[in-house]
Order: sequence, then C-alpha cells, then structure tokens
Amino acid sequence: MKTPSFLFALLLSGLLMFGAVGCNDAPVTDEPAPEDPVWDEPAPEIPEPVEPES
Repeated sequence: MKTPSFLFALLLSGLLMFGAVGCNDAPVTDEPAPEDPVWDEPAPEIPEPVEPES
C-alpha cells in the first residue's frame, strides 16, 4: 500500500522541480524593456454630463 503514496510524492516533487526550473528560463539581456507607446499618450478628456431639459 506504500507504492501509491510513493508514486504520488515522486510525481509531486517532479512537478515542483519542473515548475521551478521553467520559471528561471527567461532570457537575460542588458537592454531595457521597450516602452509601450500607448501609455505615453495623455488620457482623453471626458466632458461634463449635461442634464436633460424638462
């Protein structure tokens, strides 16, 4: 009965190792990240709401 728990522990440790190694595979560069030109634009001005005439 110890075999299923041993296999579960082996599978869990394998998944944890795979996740830890996979997270560290990002490319390393000395260049800064490119800036997003969308965020450089000012926000559009929203006009004040107009109350309807009665």
